[in-house]
Amino acid sequence: MENLLDAVRALKVRRQETGQPSLETLKAAYNELLQRHKTLEAYLDDNSIPLETREGKLDEFQDILRRLNQLLSEIRRMGQPIGTEEVLNGFR
Repeated sequence: MENLLDAVRALKVRRQETGQPSLETLKAAYNELLQRHKTLEAYLDDNSIPLETREGKLDEFQDILRRLNQLLSEIRRMGQPIGTEEVLNGFR
């Protein structure tokens, strides 16, 4: 979670400095957030963890999905074509 917060803070600083993040910055933020999404998804799918405990993470999961969608929209606006591969596995 700390890496995610660091990435968001860095993105905010870059936006303030330039007025808008670079395409590479957006891709890096997406990749980091996507990794967090996959980790949390595995946690939510882990039946060895009580359901009530896993349900407590659903708001965080929805926030991550919302932010991933926002990042994809920003990346598209910058003219970057986005395919299924990038959505599911991130940018290289």
